[in-house]
Amino acid sequence: MRTKILLAAVIACVAALPLSAQKPLRQTSFATLVKLPSLGSNAEAHGINDAGTVIVGQAFDRAGYLYAVTWTMQNGVWAISVLPYPGSAIARGIDNLGNVVGNGATSPRRPVYWPAGGGYTVLGCDGGVAEGQGISATGNVAVGYVWGYGLGNRAIAWNTAEACAEILPPLEPEGSATAYAVNGDGSVIGGSALQAAAASNVPVRWLQVEGVRQVEQIDSRPGVARAANGIGDLAGQVTVPCAQGTCLRATVWYAAGGSYDLGTLGGSDSWARDINGSGEVVGVSTSATGTNTGFFWSQATGMLQLPANRWGAEWDWELVASALKTIGDQELLAVTGFKEHELANLFAADWTKPEKGDLMGGDETEGHSIRLSSATYDLLLACKAKLDPTGALSDPGAVEALCRRYLTPPTN
Repeated sequence: MRTKILLAAVIACVAALPLSAQKPLRQTSFATLVKLPSLGSNAEAHGINDAGTVIVGQAFDRAGYLYAVTWTMQNGVWAISVLPYPGSAIARGIDNLGNVVGNGATSPRRPVYWPAGGGYTVLGCDGGVAEGQGISATGNVAVGYVWGYGLGNRAIAWNTAEACAEILPPLEPEGSATAYAVNGDGSVIGGSALQAAAASNVPVRWLQVEGVRQVEQIDSRPGVARAANGIGDLAGQVTVPCAQGTCLRATVWYAAGGSYDLGTLGGSDSWARDINGSGEVVGVSTSATGTNTGFFWSQATGMLQLPANRWGAEWDWELVASALKTIGDQELLAVTGFKEHELANLFAADWTKPEKGDLMGGDETEGHSIRLSSATYDLLLACKAKLDPTGALSDPGAVEALCRRYLTPPTN
């Protein structure tokens, strides 16, 4: 069976595809926000091929079932497809041949390889519980980690043409290690490993030396390398001292040696999620107001804010909540079709923390998620879609007027 989860609405999944820049540009000049199609509920993208034509990730349908999916650019339009698997699954990486790696999402989790020709294969020959995290551009090496080895995880690599996994060496005997990323030809693997002196995981890479993979610590600070480009540059984050005690900083470790901390967008934290062949990085940073926002970084531009998905914008949730309360219970009940307990949950939601659930989904035990009918979801989505996408609209009265206008069904 597939895992069934109570969801409230869609978290829009976007592909921000930056172009190389020679000088600082306005954010509207270097990136475009694209809403990818869904299966009716929330979705998340995890990986993209070098050509930018195929994206892999996960998507829920309206019934709450989770699928591994691909988004493929077809005649200028993104199309979503479900990858075959008998249970819930997540796709995490794709190579330049169209082969995909990920894992099952129902217990016990198994590492899964979806060849470009169709079907799927469970990686490994020992039946271990593992997650596939990445695949080389050439498709010959997949990486991830396996659970259940004494003190913690074991970083692993699979030769996709063979059955069994290679256990990557940790920094400490019997120490924990996790692999997240691999470069173009499979010769450099990035991740983290327990360092006893630091009593924490530190960023590491595994290099092939005379046919044997050897582990190398690449930073003395706690952290992790989560992404790799073709030549073996790695990107991730480290923990640094700050006014709040400790903070996260997005960091790049170069294959040629050295590293660089990327800074933030005015907040305390940042973390990198991918790096391309030009050394350009994308990730997430907190802003001066504490909200999470996507960033693009290059040596030429520094860190720039990516266009926001306003469905999850923190101030926008608060404004719409205020506007909905102003409209009044009875009118909302009549217009939207909410049941009274759903409306109560809507007003009781923690609108300052949409990542915890609210209308965006979450565990039923959180107490502030609500189940939307298809019709109600469409009404709310139509209202949100009409809000000014630039973020200039910040007046609760204007939001209320828009909600009234676009939540009201046509009279004809």
